[in-house]
Amino acid sequence: MRLPDGVRSRAVLMGTSLAADPGLPELPAVRSGLAELAEVLVDGGMRCSVLADRTVRVFGDELELAASQAEELLFAYYSGHGVLDGRGRLFLAAPDTRLDRVRWTALPFRDVRDVLLDAPARQRVLVLDCAFTAEALAALGDPRSVLSEQLDIPGVPTLVAACASGLLTRRLVDVLRADGTADRLSAVYRGLLGAGRPKPWTLRN
Repeated sequence: MRLPDGVRSRAVLMGTSLAADPGLPELPAVRSGLAELAEVLVDGGMRCSVLADRTVRVFGDELELAASQAEELLFAYYSGHGVLDGRGRLFLAAPDTRLDRVRWTALPFRDVRDVLLDAPARQRVLVLDCAFTAEALAALGDPRSVLSEQLDIPGVPTLVAACASGLLTRRLVDVLRADGTADRLSAVYRGLLGAGRPKPWTLRN
């Protein structure tokens, strides 16, 4: 397995700790988790954009920019709330997301999916460390659901943490730190790309 070149790779670390909607609790661990993850990736030679509590527009712009620049590895990471609309489509929450206006106030996952599918990078990886709503959790357990179909992105290994947001971030940071500075980017590559056929994986408490 050829390991990625950090200089020609890009990481976009997005997250939402704040929540305007009373139905979405705030997630204070998101900010510190993204900062720690960025630190170990940068130490491993990878260029990172860290976007905590930004708007949907900024999330989308930075993801598109990184996708256009990455030649080796495009690593997209989101930590926050995963919510569904009335048709079962996944959205990633921003600070001003409202559950009664999801399609206008959150980042459509279909757009994230399209960016990853169209990106020219040799390898693309997606990680969702989400505090899912009850509806989303139920859909995630059904391989025939609209949500499960969305997460099956051809050629893009996808790791989904269906548990309290921040848990997967902490675990990944611990793994990368244990590998040592020189091997951190390689650890991401081996851990997320070396598991065989690209498909969604789920981490639960």
